[in-house]
Amino acid sequence: NQSWALPFDTQFVAPFHRPHLGVCEVAFHLSTLLATVLTATSLIAQQPPRPPSTPLITHNPYFSIWSNTDDLTASNTVHWTGKPQPIAGLIRIDGQTWPGVKRFDPENKYVATCMTFSKSLSAGLKTGYAFLPDDLVDPFLQQKGNHDFGSCNFVQHLIYRAMRDGIYDRHVETVRQAYRVKRDATLEALQECLGDLRGQVHWTRPNGGMYVWLTLPECINTGRDQFLFRRCVEKGVLYVPGEYCYASEPRPTNKMRLSYGVQSAANIREGIKRLAQAVHEAIGNCDTCATACTPVAGNAAAAAPAGKAPT
Repeated sequence: NQSWALPFDTQFVAPFHRPHLGVCEVAFHLSTLLATVLTATSLIAQQPPRPPSTPLITHNPYFSIWSNTDDLTASNTVHWTGKPQPIAGLIRIDGQTWPGVKRFDPENKYVATCMTFSKSLSAGLKTGYAFLPDDLVDPFLQQKGNHDFGSCNFVQHLIYRAMRDGIYDRHVETVRQAYRVKRDATLEALQECLGDLRGQVHWTRPNGGMYVWLTLPECINTGRDQFLFRRCVEKGVLYVPGEYCYASEPRPTNKMRLSYGVQSAANIREGIKRLAQAVHEAIGNCDTCATACTPVAGNAAAAAPAGKAPT
């Protein structure tokens, strides 16, 4: 008769009172029920809720990816039965392209590589592809058919023509160049606007993707209910609090994720300017930072070469 708050998203809504459920869906809800019981047992013991595994992808019993460690990259992901099912991927803007994890599975037994054209070609296509171990092909196709009865044939012809005629390769290079410009605009703006806090504020220089990871002094909280977040919202700027990107406690509260995926380079520079203003205000509003985070005198832009993160 208790309601338990689960540490991950589930859709456990009285599944056994719905007679139309198929075998796969019932099995999925059974796995969810098991996670619920494990979590409830932990709560009853007055311990922090911490399941032995975290479900990352749980579409059905055949295609189920779990992480058994607190840090996502500390171990390979597995099927709920314990069978290895590693997943990994990357997007490169510049620098060296590293081989995919599938390269280390020459016998095609352990790694399922699932990709999509929605990110690299067009979001509206909703078409992807996969390289699967032999024993996953049939279950994968069965579940695919149950979900959408098959992919759009016309879209598949469009993608085929784009790849055959070189349109896809040229488009990917155009996208890569566009992201490179926006990434560099983000890094240059951070250096210009927060370079006076070098040593207290750090950020990453990504070679792919569309995010920069920003770290502030530990006494500055980036949470949604904190001063910095409120000031950013008032200035028309949003960021993802870093604590949302961690699965287990203790979660750091002085980090944030910045995206340069949507906005233009000009808007990115303006957004970083407003963000930096809020950061300086937060530092001025913090008793600890008043003595520990004094801005460095001199030209902020000279703190590090343009486009590179301070060390």
